[in-house]
Amino acid sequence: MKKAQLVTGIVLVGLVVLAAVVSFFWTPYDPLQVVGADRLQPPSAAHWLGTDGFGIDIFSRLLVGARTTLIVGVISVGLAAVIGVPLGMLAGQAGRWIDEIAMRLSDIVYALPAL
Repeated sequence: MKKAQLVTGIVLVGLVVLAAVVSFFWTPYDPLQVVGADRLQPPSAAHWLGTDGFGIDIFSRLLVGARTTLIVGVISVGLAAVIGVPLGMLAGQAGRWIDEIAMRLSDIVYALPAL
């Protein structure tokens, strides 16, 4: 069961990374260009995922959106590592009241996930 979840996660992240890399070199249409004549087109050979209410190709926007997804993910994990690793090391080495403060801050963050 755990192996299947791991493989599924790797495949999904791999698809997002692949979409982001492909978007640097190729998108079928400009992801910002409004084409009123192509509004709300269904999926077809010309527009693989169709178009939105402004006539913008959804597949092109999906490819470019993968870039933003990766950037946000890398920045958030990096920021958490920059703050969390030194704080955890400090709490583990110093102990006592520093450890207690770190644990209470962690409890607050877990209690209010939106923060």
